[in-house]
Amino acid sequence: MVGRAENPTREVALHGPRCSHCHLLITFISTYFFIAKTWWLPTGASAAAAGIDHHFATTYLLMGIVFVAAQLSLGLFRVEVS
Repeated sequence: MVGRAENPTREVALHGPRCSHCHLLITFISTYFFIAKTWWLPTGASAAAAGIDHHFATTYLLMGIVFVAAQLSLGLFRVEVS
């Protein structure tokens, strides 16, 4: 306990790069499932289904880009605490 009280940021500085690599790995793995479409919408049952599916796919694509950009920035631009 004495070592942690004297320098409480030491643990954060040592785990920073490892957490960053894990963060990037999780980002790439989860992105694979979005690109591979391991789950997707069922076949449309009405005339409006095509329009709804188009809006869903557009939102899905845009939010996927935002997700990857945010996760990469969190993984790449971490703050080193010393």
